[in-house]
Amino acid sequence: MARWSWEEVNVNHSGSAGDVSKLFRNEGVKEPGVLAIDAPQADATVLAREAIQNSWDAAREVRRHEGSSPFVLRFIFRSFEGAERDRLVDALGLRELAERAASCERRDLGLADKDFLTLIDTASPLG
Repeated sequence: MARWSWEEVNVNHSGSAGDVSKLFRNEGVKEPGVLAIDAPQADATVLAREAIQNSWDAAREVRRHEGSSPFVLRFIFRSFEGAERDRLVDALGLRELAERAASCERRDLGLADKDFLTLIDTASPLG
């Protein structure tokens, strides 16, 4: 069973059809690499800022209706290997994403020529 649904790519439509970075900025990326290995790209920082801001806004809304509640946001960086890696790949449908990326022009999706999706069927750790 598929875990992902794909919207038709349409240049006359919003950026939500494939390029994750456009979801947050509604503009093109200078250098593809949303899922690059190594250092975070500018798009990653935009995603992090959006996630933090949305979490804070949601916590404030809960606090407004239900009273005082602490706001805690914890980032945990992990690497997944072996069977744990395989379970994560299956749970997130990453093979399906890798197949989708391979069937399209990667740069149209905001992806680099190589990223962790190109390593899905290897033993390389994720994280």
